[in-house]
Amino acid sequence: NEMAEMYARAGCFLLFSEYEGMSHVLLEARAYGMPIITTAAGGNTETVRSGIDAIIVRCGDERAFAAAMARFLKDPGSIPFTNQNVFNMSTFENHIALTEKILLSV
Repeated sequence: NEMAEMYARAGCFLLFSEYEGMSHVLLEARAYGMPIITTAAGGNTETVRSGIDAIIVRCGDERAFAAAMARFLKDPGSIPFTNQNVFNMSTFENHIALTEKILLSV
C-alpha cells in the first residue's frame, strides 16, 4: 500500500508537536518499525517509550530535538526502535484493532 511504501523510504519518523491527543501517525510509524523522535506532547508518551522504542524530548525543546536528529544522522543505530513491522496496518480494520489494543492497555 502507499503508506507502507512511504514509510519504507523514510529513514526516521519525526513528530515535533506541542499538542497531541492519541497520535495515529505515531502509531503508524511504530507499526512500521520506524525509528521515532518525538516530543512528550499529549498521548505520545503512552504510545512510545523513550529509550525503548523512541527518543522523546520535552515539548518545545528545539535544541534537544535537533540534537536527537543529529545523533540519528551520525549513528542511526543510536536511536532505539523496533526494527520490524510489529503490527499489521494493511487494512483499516487492523488499524482500528491496533488503536483499540493500545487504548485498552493504558
